[in-house]
Amino acid sequence: MPSDLGLDTNLTAVGFRLNRDTRPNRFYPSAGTFLDLTADFFSRGLGSKYSFQSYKLNFSKYWNLTQNQVLASGSFACFTSGEPPFYGNCIYGTNSQLRGYTAGRYLDRYMFGTQMEYRLVLPKRFGLAGFGGLGEVVPGGNQPSRTKNFLPSGGGGVRFELSKKYHVNLRVDFAQGKDSHTWSMGVGEAF
Repeated sequence: MPSDLGLDTNLTAVGFRLNRDTRPNRFYPSAGTFLDLTADFFSRGLGSKYSFQSYKLNFSKYWNLTQNQVLASGSFACFTSGEPPFYGNCIYGTNSQLRGYTAGRYLDRYMFGTQMEYRLVLPKRFGLAGFGGLGEVVPGGNQPSRTKNFLPSGGGGVRFELSKKYHVNLRVDFAQGKDSHTWSMGVGEAF
């Protein structure tokens, strides 16, 4: 068996995380903002097989349009440097960032995107959501954004309220990307 297949890999890092959350309800945000910034420094000196750095930023803002309508926006960015393994790069399509893409189809050193979602509460514990966004994966920092490589996404879904007290929804979403589509299901909103 070849010696460097990556089947026995240790990744060890030191880092920091900055988190600020002003949402009144994290299960169904209808106002406020959410900021999450992480920086991880993987090093052979710490026992890691690879030496690289990873930086991730997520920012979401929510507007309560009416009692039954919410508009949500989410933006994200990811940067890696050093010598990461392929799975240490930015991976497009994870964490509900622009649904419509299979995770891992697009991955590289730099990634960014933004999306909007409209949420509507209906009678009998049901709801609807419609969403769309745009992002890109960039191979190197010296390469500017190329509009022909933008990765759009759009779709919609239904919601069923599992908990009236905390407004926790079961969501089922269908999303279409540039060259693929996805179905996803989860508890709580995508962002």
